[in-house]
Amino acid sequence: MKLYLYILNVLFLTTSFAKGSALLSEHREEPKNDKCLVIVADGNLALYEQTLNDISSPKILVCAQSALSETVKTPLHLQYKKIIPIEDYFTSGAVELALYKISKEDEIDRIIATSETDILRIGHVRSYLNLRGQNYESALAFRDKVRMKKILQEQGISVPRFSSINCSLELIQFTEKHGFPVIIKPKRGYGASHMTILRSQSELEAFIKKSQIFDEFHKTSLEVEGFITGNMYHVDGIIRNKKPLLMWPSAYINQCIDMVFGKHVGSYLLTEDDRMYKPLVEFCSQVLKTLPTPDDTGFHLEVFEREDEIIFCEIASRIASPWMNEMWIQGLNFNLKKEFIRAQAGIPTTYIKPENPLIQVSGGIIFPAQEGKVIKCSNNCPFEWVTSYTLNIQLDDILAKPTDMLEPVALMTLTAANTEQIKTRFLELIKWFNQETHIEKPL
Repeated sequence: MKLYLYILNVLFLTTSFAKGSALLSEHREEPKNDKCLVIVADGNLALYEQTLNDISSPKILVCAQSALSETVKTPLHLQYKKIIPIEDYFTSGAVELALYKISKEDEIDRIIATSETDILRIGHVRSYLNLRGQNYESALAFRDKVRMKKILQEQGISVPRFSSINCSLELIQFTEKHGFPVIIKPKRGYGASHMTILRSQSELEAFIKKSQIFDEFHKTSLEVEGFITGNMYHVDGIIRNKKPLLMWPSAYINQCIDMVFGKHVGSYLLTEDDRMYKPLVEFCSQVLKTLPTPDDTGFHLEVFEREDEIIFCEIASRIASPWMNEMWIQGLNFNLKKEFIRAQAGIPTTYIKPENPLIQVSGGIIFPAQEGKVIKCSNNCPFEWVTSYTLNIQLDDILAKPTDMLEPVALMTLTAANTEQIKTRFLELIKWFNQETHIEKPL
């Protein structure tokens, strides 16, 4: 009898242990995701280190060769499973080739690429590999100025008169139909690069006669638009799971193309009681709904206001630069750069939108390079309301004529209590900088 009870007890304990083990296995943590997160970047590697330090997934870095000399807190070989430097980052297909090879050796979860130079090619790679994130169709809609305007125009959104031009005759026909002035842009350009304003027939003919613009192949990648005079605004933000995490409009103090003609360019955050705040937010929402906007992305929309009508200028699926991020940090306590990276990585945001997001009115301004020699400049800005001042020149530097707004001689951000005060401070800052800076033009 005792033996019988002993056997029953052993069987009970064995069965209970088996069931307990099964229960434990059911509640065991899922294995870590071994899919790789690929970062594609031309520089600023410290930003990715700061933003992605809580990611356990293996990371692979594809970067410009020059970026490897940057200073980072943790050695790159400890941060990344693989590091693939690209010598001709901007002028070859080596980035796409590197990603293709990675896909044959590692399983890719997502690709992070925040630079506008990478949007099209990384969109193409995502489509080819069937990865989450902005695909090629979406990338084209946000990079090609003709395509984006066609999509919006078809849905009744106001856009400038525009046309793709492949040869000089198409440009002549556009000016005959719509008159002057007109503005010519690369269809897939950025940063106000290589933009031209033609105000007369003589300027048109001089432009046409320039070499390397039009050729016998009719493959010119240009767009022509009717020039619009009026106030200019931009709306920026981050989209998470198809909804705005934060969207905010700003007013330019002039137009972006002024940079090409040697003038400063700047903007400031609007207050919620500004007459343009609500119309700009509504217009931006309509544009984002109409275009094939990624589920998680940053965006930068530029518009004109003429006689109380908002007219689309262009939009990008990335955050703006170079003063935008610091302006948002100062005015909204929101880091656009980090949130854009986290959005592309699919990492949950830690941002909780307060009832009144605007802490203070903030703005930024850049001063363009001017052709000539630097005779005078100041390393220190005397105003306490200037929150950051970056000077990119020094005495005796020889500067080339600017072609875009991406390499200014100086960048500043500033804060104020209200809109009127920041406008006044912009004037003070411009006056001070022009007095303290002298670039001698070549003979």
